[in-house]
Amino acid sequence: MLSKIKNYISENTGILIRLDDIAEIMNWDMMEKSERLFDEYKIKPVIGVIPNNKDKELLSYPKKNNFWDQVRKWREKGWEISMHGFTHVYDKTSKKKDYFEYGGGSEFCGHSLEVQSSRIKNGLNKFNDENIKIKSFF
Repeated sequence: MLSKIKNYISENTGILIRLDDIAEIMNWDMMEKSERLFDEYKIKPVIGVIPNNKDKELLSYPKKNNFWDQVRKWREKGWEISMHGFTHVYDKTSKKKDYFEYGGGSEFCGHSLEVQSSRIKNGLNKFNDENIKIKSFF
C-alpha cells in the first residue's frame, strides 16, 4: 500500500521552475550555470523570454549573438518558452489598480487595450519570425 501511495505522489506532483528576464543581453554566466544544473537533474523550466529587450538594467550585461538559436535549443530540450513582456521597460506605475492589487511598474498595466494588444502582437511577431511557437505570456 505504501509503495502505491509513493508512486501516486511521484507521478502526480512536481515543482515549477520559472525564469524571467531571458534576453540576448543578460547575465549569461548565471544562465549557463543554471542550464548545467537543469540538465544534470533533468529539470525542464519555464523561461520568460523578452522579445525586444530595452531594459537598461539588463543592457549592462554581454550580448549573446546567437540568442535565438539558443532559445530553439532550450525548446528542443523540452523547456517551455514563454513571452515575458515586449521590451521590459516599465513606462507606467500602478498604485494597486491591477487585477491582483499589487501595483508597481509595468509596460502593460495602465495602458489602453490597443497599446497592450500592439505590444503583444509585436512580441508574437518576433517569436514567429524566429520560428519559435509559444503558448504562454507573463
